[in-house]
Amino acid sequence: MSSDSDQTPHETAAEREPGPVQTELTSRADTRPAGPDRVTVYPVGASGDEKMATWLTVNADCVIEARWFR
Repeated sequence: MSSDSDQTPHETAAEREPGPVQTELTSRADTRPAGPDRVTVYPVGASGDEKMATWLTVNADCVIEARWFR
């Protein structure tokens, strides 16, 4: 009897599909003389290229402390 599967006998779903990546993040606040203050979040230890590919910047008044979610 044959199986219509493209997986090898010992392959599992976890081995085929990447799971969520847990990354520690850090942030930096930038104050501006004109315009809103901004907060940038990026992975800890990221190189310059990695920061450019993964950073997120928002207005500082949009950021709340994580303790409010607990």
